[in-house]
Amino acid sequence: MDTLWLLTAVILGLSLGSCQGQDASRCRLDLAILVDSSKSMRQPQRTEIKAVVSDLLDNFNVSAEETHVALVTFDIDVVIHNNFTDSRYYNKKALEKKLKRILKRAPKGWGTRADIALFDAATKLFTPEGGDRPDAVDVVLVLTDGKQRIFPKNDKKPFMQFSETTKALEIKGVDITVAGIGKNLAAWAKKEMKKMAGNNGTVYLEANATVLSRHIHKVLVDACPLPCNMTGKCPNKIVDMALLADTSRSMTSDDLHQVIGLLNALVDRLGVSPYGNHYAFVTFDGDVVIRFNFTDPQYYNKTNLHRNLNDSITNQTTVWGTRTDIALHLAVTKLFTPEGGDRPKAKDILLVLTDGKPKIAGADPRPLIPFSDSTNALESKGVDITVMGIGPKAIEEEAKMREIAGSNGTVRLYDDLDELADQFDDMLAVACSIDGGYSDWSASPCSVTCGGGIQILTRTCTNPPPSNCGKDCSRLGPVIMTKTCNTQKC
Repeated sequence: MDTLWLLTAVILGLSLGSCQGQDASRCRLDLAILVDSSKSMRQPQRTEIKAVVSDLLDNFNVSAEETHVALVTFDIDVVIHNNFTDSRYYNKKALEKKLKRILKRAPKGWGTRADIALFDAATKLFTPEGGDRPDAVDVVLVLTDGKQRIFPKNDKKPFMQFSETTKALEIKGVDITVAGIGKNLAAWAKKEMKKMAGNNGTVYLEANATVLSRHIHKVLVDACPLPCNMTGKCPNKIVDMALLADTSRSMTSDDLHQVIGLLNALVDRLGVSPYGNHYAFVTFDGDVVIRFNFTDPQYYNKTNLHRNLNDSITNQTTVWGTRTDIALHLAVTKLFTPEGGDRPKAKDILLVLTDGKPKIAGADPRPLIPFSDSTNALESKGVDITVMGIGPKAIEEEAKMREIAGSNGTVRLYDDLDELADQFDDMLAVACSIDGGYSDWSASPCSVTCGGGIQILTRTCTNPPPSNCGKDCSRLGPVIMTKTCNTQKC
């Protein structure tokens, strides 16, 4: 971490540990950088852009598991040079080399189509197809001199209203920052930049790379996800919740007792009854044991449930191994089934607490069961999967935690069990979350009155809005679409 960033952190009063207990460079970001490459951007401005981007990349770890960066240039044409899926650019050097090369390119003509660049970011980058990750912080950064220009003689593409595009990006949860490059920006250029940023975006007019980078850093660090917070009462819903607890030898006796205390507190807050919430409990180390499933009526009583939880983990295991794979497989085949007591109308939840990646002991002849097989089967049954990784090994093995959770699951990482206890609402949110749903589509006016234009369709994640850390609507399809309109001849 360079001296500039340390000074920046001190000046701004930023906490390097503000990102779920990790330093800012560990925040998972999907960052789209939109670079003005028009003819009005002279060599000094292009050099300034390279300095700003290089400083950013120094302090946000670009890698397959952490920050992903997409590069877009806009002049009379708009070019997406790479999206978030392109693994060639999961390192800083490749991005800097690409940026240096594209800034040498001369535009084909006069024009600055920031409107199309932002529209493409909304429709082609911050989408599942573009590689946008549901659990990453989404940020779009526009580096420009503010001079949005269309020359109709050479450019027949219709103007895309900034207000419609920024609204779509905001609905997706994308933070918009527009940064001015160059000195003495004209008043009309500043006004144009504010339009690019939308109602909730941020505009910075400083031309100095150090100051500008400092501001952008603050935006990115502030955007990092905070721990989940319950914003209201748990909704009146019935759940079938399977609790899978890691009891391997890496878990100390104190750890195990703390896990049981957290699970007991979870049951107390959510409740249990014959016609209410039901629980199943599985422990896994070198052995995997279903302590009880959803069918046993003696565990529809809080006292009996607490007693079994307490008795299930008394001492450290003597068996080597961590067979998380078998535990998930049994959840598919033995718990979330009619025979296991799974109720059709209950919300199905799987909560995994573990301190590290799965391990197969040398004396264990059982093959590894691919996690994708189990998570795909659980998702097809409608089971919500949450993995809570506890301790430094789990944080180091974040990729494995995400593999255990599956493509649609949730991963939360904690430095230790004390941090999880401090953020107990995270556990409640597993059961109390409400996933978002889309509203009906609304349509913008057609871009032209005749001759064929574009109409932008948008919808909002408000039916219902996600709450208590529920999922946003990205899993349900795009938030913005376009269609042709007024195709009649003029």
